[in-house]
Amino acid sequence: MLIMRSTEGSFGGNFKGFVSVCELVVAVVLIVVLVVVLVVVALVVVVVVVVVVVVVVVVVVVVALVGLTLVVAGAVLVGLLNSSIEKKL
Repeated sequence: MLIMRSTEGSFGGNFKGFVSVCELVVAVVLIVVLVVVLVVVALVVVVVVVVVVVVVVVVVVVVALVGLTLVVAGAVLVGLLNSSIEKKL
């Protein structure tokens, strides 16, 4: 790893301080980029989960409303049939 390297630097001699600082800056930038990427991925996962939950809830509500409508329509139809049968008798 870059951080574990010797403080003599890659080129030795006069460059040792400069190279160590550059390596440290590169390591910090890479860590920051990694953290940002992980945060973005986590946010995307959260958004996808929320969207899936909302879609499932909407589908369940729509199915329940359709079922309730069919039950009410069936009850009304049975009531009309009963009343028409009673009138004939």
